[in-house]
Formats: sequence, structure tokens, C-alpha cells
Amino acid sequence: MRTHYDNLHVSEKASPEVIKGAYKALAQKWHPDKHPDQREKAERYFKIITRAFEVLSDPKARAEYDAWLADRRNAAEPPPDVEPASEPPKQKHSQSNMAEAWEDGKRSREQGFKETDCPYSQSELSRAWREGFSAAGPTQDSNPHPWRRFFARFIDTPLVLLSTLLLIFLFAVGLEALIGRDFSSQIHGSIAVFLLFAVTTMIAYETFFIESFSATPGKMILGVMVESSSGERLSSGKAIQRACYANLVGQGLHIPMLALGANIVGFVFLRKTGSTYWDDRADSVVHCKQLTTLRALSSILAVVIAAVLYAMIMEAIGRKFH
Repeated sequence: MRTHYDNLHVSEKASPEVIKGAYKALAQKWHPDKHPDQREKAERYFKIITRAFEVLSDPKARAEYDAWLADRRNAAEPPPDVEPASEPPKQKHSQSNMAEAWEDGKRSREQGFKETDCPYSQSELSRAWREGFSAAGPTQDSNPHPWRRFFARFIDTPLVLLSTLLLIFLFAVGLEALIGRDFSSQIHGSIAVFLLFAVTTMIAYETFFIESFSATPGKMILGVMVESSSGERLSSGKAIQRACYANLVGQGLHIPMLALGANIVGFVFLRKTGSTYWDDRADSVVHCKQLTTLRALSSILAVVIAAVLYAMIMEAIGRKFH
């Protein structure tokens, strides 16, 4: 008789820590995304492993399962490598089963699984699992890493400013070619035009990189990732929504004094709640990878280069609008 212990490759006396570690290792090994050529097999193994962990990680469920195993020992047969474990019979779609599926969904989200990892095939149990998954809410790092997020944006700023100046130049040239009049002095000398292009460029910049790579170049360097609450990349709509709120609310339209106040309020809010207004609005979460020595050194170098570029660009802009 195949047991949940067999499927997790642990002994029946294994501690909760050992069970959790074994589950993590097997879940990573058999995640369907890692087996595109054997996806059906991987999905089957993954569901079996997940079900085993759901039972053995719950003290009450494990005790009931152990008691049931003790009565069925004589029926055990040599098992294959992995197959569904025998369990006590349960009433189909009973109230307790629905509640258990809901709890399974909630626990799965807390453990970092995606909504597509639902282990139930029956529609009612699947719905209960997904409702529990949704009820768990977005998972966010316990440490919001506000300074890493700040410096990631700081690294992106010179790139955006350079892109803004280039776009303004191209806009002036294109307008002159279209209308036949030279508006260069009015366009290049207008702070309003510069701010409009800067905000628009930053929103487009963040939307493209977050939607495509879950991180801007600055965030990639510092190991900051932005994903949906289900662990997927943000959709185009959510990426645009997040970028708009981040720049309009979080950066105060990049107007100097307004931006300073917005940054202070955003910093306090992030430290207090672990999230930001724009992440809450877009249903996104931010994860920070481990800050290794290589990443720390790369980050310091990138910040220094960004600071030099930023000073040069701001000096040029200052002369232009003086």
C-alpha cells in the first residue's frame, strides 16, 4: 500500500521540518513548468506530492491518517515509484470536503503556489480550493526592502531622462517636418513639455519592462521583482495601472517639492504596511532576491554610475531652463 510518507520519501516518524523540506525539494523537481515534454506526468506527480504534504503538514489530519494506516497494514503491496496514496474513504463533495479544499487553497497560496496548481479535478472542490486561494490575499515579503526599491528607481532615472531628452528632440524635428515651422526653442525651453514627456516616458518604460520581465533594469540589478498576486507576470492593463499610480501618486508627477513629499509618504506607508498604494491598486506584489556579495557590489557600482549620469543630466537641464 502506497502511503503519503512514501510519496514524500520520508519516514513515518519524520518531523514537520523534514516533511516540509522533502516537499519543497520534490515540488521543485516535479513542477510542471520544468517538464514541458512530460507535462501530464509532472502534473500528476505534483498533485500527488502536494496532497501528501497537505495531509502530513496538518497535525490533526496526520494523526487521523496514521490511525487509518495502522488498520490497513496487512493490505500493503510493493509500490511503484510514485502513485496516488490510499486514503480513508470520504463522502463525495461533503461539507467537510469543501471546507478542507478551501483550507488547502488558502494554505497553498501562503506556501507560494500559483492558482493553476489546483490539485482538484471535481468542479465543486476545485471552486472551493480557488476561493480559499483568493481569500489568502496577496503574499508579500515580510521585509519590504524600501531602500532597495528606492535605489532601483534611482538607477532607472538617468535612463529615463536620457530617453526623454531624445524623444523631445525627435518630437521637435518631427513637428517641424510636419508643419514647416521651427518650434525647437519653444519646445526645448518649456518645463511643462519636459515634465509631460518625462512622466509619459517613465510610465511607458516601467510598463514595458514590468510586463515583459517583471523588473526594470534597475530592479534587475538589485534583485527586485514585481509579479501578480498569483505569481504570474502582470498583464498589460495591470502593468500600466501600476506604472501610472507609481508615477502620479508615488512620485508626485516628478514635480520636485511634490515628489519629495510623495516619496516620504510612500516610504512611511511601505514600512508600516509592507506594500504600496500602487501595488495594492494593481494587485501586485514585490519580492526581493537574496542580496549576494556579487549583487551587492553590482548594485553599488550601478548606483555610483547612475549618480554621475544623473548629476550631468540635471546640470544640462538646469542650464537649459535657467
